[in-house]
Amino acid sequence: MASIMSTVDLYNWKIFDFVDAAENHPLCVLTGYLFERADLFSHFDISHEKFWKFVATIETAYHADLPFHNATHATDVLHCIAHLAQLDKISNVVGEAELLCIYIAAIIHDVDHPGVGNNFLSTTYDVRAILYNDKSILENHHLATAFSFMSRPELDFLGQLPRPEFKQMRETVIEMVLATDLSQHFGLLASFKNKIAQTFDPKESREDRIILLKILMKCADVSNPTKEWSICFRWCKLVLEEFMRQGDMEKSLGLPVSPFMDRDNVNVPSSQIGFMDYVLLPLFEAVNKYTEVPHILGTLQANRDHWYVCFFSVRF
Repeated sequence: MASIMSTVDLYNWKIFDFVDAAENHPLCVLTGYLFERADLFSHFDISHEKFWKFVATIETAYHADLPFHNATHATDVLHCIAHLAQLDKISNVVGEAELLCIYIAAIIHDVDHPGVGNNFLSTTYDVRAILYNDKSILENHHLATAFSFMSRPELDFLGQLPRPEFKQMRETVIEMVLATDLSQHFGLLASFKNKIAQTFDPKESREDRIILLKILMKCADVSNPTKEWSICFRWCKLVLEEFMRQGDMEKSLGLPVSPFMDRDNVNVPSSQIGFMDYVLLPLFEAVNKYTEVPHILGTLQANRDHWYVCFFSVRF
């Protein structure tokens, strides 16, 4: 474990080796490490007992039987956003309060994910779709689940915060998790690009700071294709298997199969190139205009080139 943690600041951290070393409790281990490193326990007078119970409850609430949206994904997102928060221009903006929000948002952002998307829940008239009126169904569910846990006295590790401070933290975390809804992607990206093209001061402006934190959350959530090929490809297989399972359910229910979710009719390289071209490249190119991330953009382009070769490979 010590050797793995010594490389934790690397963007291409060996996340799957870490999961094995953490004995299937990666979210607890990494969250505790980051809180300790940032001295958040002391700064916010956090009870270790309540903290560990809360994070363990969150980790258990992730579905271990899902190929992708499980605690390993949450751990990966936590690692990635922690890396982004250390970039020079961003670290000047992020203090203890922001780190607290960043870490909480990352660990809870997909808690109790059922392995199907918002459209499936809406189409099948799921109770969660009814509850949230078809608006950011999963994202609202993740937030409500996490804050319901936190409301329990034995899990309320932030109960000692002054009410205004807790309220501001909660507002920030809500904004960050809701930003992971892909239906919000293009609007959020447009707002960010407009901001950085004019006056953008996240150090002084809370509005600008929230936009930056939402963009960081978005980047971390979809960062898998920006990692070195061995990591990228492994994540791709996992997310595709989860997509195919939804497609299988849609077939069994007589529903149209969602795009990229039909295991009998999917062009993997084409779908990956499309996601990179329309979602990832514009996102990370915008971030690069605010703070340079050549190590991310370079790998993303290399992976795109790799998928392009696969597209024309008969063996694929």
